[in-house]
This record gives sequence, C-alpha cells and structure tokens, in this order.
Amino acid sequence: MPAAWAALARATPQVQIELTEMEPDESLPAVLRGETDVAVAHEYDLLPRPLDPLFERRELARDPVLLAVPASSPLARAPDRPVPLAGLAGQPFLAPRGHTSCAEMIQRACARAGFVPRVVARATDFAVLLSLVAAGAGLTLVPELATYALPEGVRLLSPAEPVTRQIFTVSRRGGDRKPAVRVVLDALADAARHLPAAA
Repeated sequence: MPAAWAALARATPQVQIELTEMEPDESLPAVLRGETDVAVAHEYDLLPRPLDPLFERRELARDPVLLAVPASSPLARAPDRPVPLAGLAGQPFLAPRGHTSCAEMIQRACARAGFVPRVVARATDFAVLLSLVAAGAGLTLVPELATYALPEGVRLLSPAEPVTRQIFTVSRRGGDRKPAVRVVLDALADAARHLPAAA
C-alpha cells in the first residue's frame, strides 16, 4: 500500500486518496454500498471468500503463511524441514483477535491438523504477535508479508500443510471506467508486482 500511495501522489496529485484499515467483512460491504471505490482484501485458501456478482476482483499477490517460533525452540534447529502442525498440539499459540479472518485461519489450520490451538495471547497486529514469539510466549502462523520487520529471536518455518493468503482488489463491476478508480487499481497492481511474495 505505501508504494501505491507514493506512486499515486507523484503521478496523479488530483486523485484524492483516503485509507481506512478494515477487515474484509467490513470493506467489501463498504464497496457494495458505494462508501468506498476500492478495497484491498484477502482470503485464505482454508476459508474462501465468495464475492457478490456486482464486484470485480483483481488478483494482486499470493502470500504464503509461515510458522513463527522462538529461536530457542527445538523446531528452529531444522529450518529447512517443513513442520507438521499436528506436532504442535498443546503448544502455546499466539493469535489475532477473534472474529478476524487471520484468527480463523489459525483455527482452521490447526483443526485440519487434528487439534484446537491453545491460544494464550491475542493481538490485532502481527508485529505484536511476532514480538511475543521473540519473547518466548508461544508460536503463531503469520503471512509472509507481515514478517518484513522480523524481531530478533524469531525463526520462520514452513508448515508441512501449506496455507496461502490471496490478496486482491475489489471494486464495483464497471467501476474501473472511472479514471480515478482505474489509476488506483493500476497503482496497486504495479506495487504488488514488486512484492517478494507476488506470484
């Protein structure tokens, strides 16, 4: 988002940009109601998000989910070996606050592995969760794009059962005919092409 914002500010200063962080369950209805022109949303492969036929969806990036563990964890000794989640039953988990797609992703990934995670802490920001991992409070599943400011003391491992987050834009069908909407969609797509996780 910052790269798209900067590009828009340079190239089209006449386009007024307002940014409000929302969960997809909030942003998609806002687009439908006409309160916003474009939403950047996501879905996990474990919980697909059906869209209203009035929406146009444009794919931006595939973002693999990683297992974040304390550097002192025995799991960190084999960084190239995918970790079966079933072996983590009973471990302390750190999770986003309830009723978010990120929290639900952790619940479903663990359920697929045969257990309910023992969540010992919840926070709205992955940076906070990763700081708690560094402090040894537990482990978490985190999208790779949320790990670029990785604290010391955290190791990232691949889960043996992959989980992927798909990031996309949503606008009202035909909304891209508005020049301001088109330029925003193009700036977001261009910025996404430069993301390491974009595929």
